[in-house]
Amino acid sequence: MVWCIVMHESSRSIAYHEAGHAVAACLAGKRFTVVTIVPTDDALGYLAPKRWKNFRPDFQTDRRAIQRMKGDIFISLAGPAAEAILTRRKRMPGSHKDFYHSMEMASRLCGSDKETNAYISFMWEQTWNIMILRHNWEAVKVVAKSLLRKRTLRYRAVRWLVRESFRTDAILKIDLL
Repeated sequence: MVWCIVMHESSRSIAYHEAGHAVAACLAGKRFTVVTIVPTDDALGYLAPKRWKNFRPDFQTDRRAIQRMKGDIFISLAGPAAEAILTRRKRMPGSHKDFYHSMEMASRLCGSDKETNAYISFMWEQTWNIMILRHNWEAVKVVAKSLLRKRTLRYRAVRWLVRESFRTDAILKIDLL
């Protein structure tokens, strides 16, 4: 799955959206190959995550698989959350591919559509609250500015930018509820 934005928006919004995905991936311990704001046929930017080894979310339900799915939902929602924080509109997206990907993952964790919708609302709030924290938002801003200059960043470059913005040698992995 490629996390991306497909709406027509300014380069700044696209950069913040993709930076949100990239910073969230670092926080969740999810490696990726690149994050870019170079348009493709179906996206204005994207983050290309590395696949989990031996991970089958369609039938795995152990604790590790559940944490990975929660991480994927968090990363999916972090792009729209960063964009919403930038524009000061705390509304959950309705048409992003990211939102649909998060719904698909949540439906594997939940029993009914009602539970899935409630869980996504909960994860949206959790993602918003994590991304708006001062140090996380500063990391998003640093990565977005670098994306606007370079247009494409590799995982190591993003990780370095996040560590520099945190002023630490390590990025603590978050625990999602």
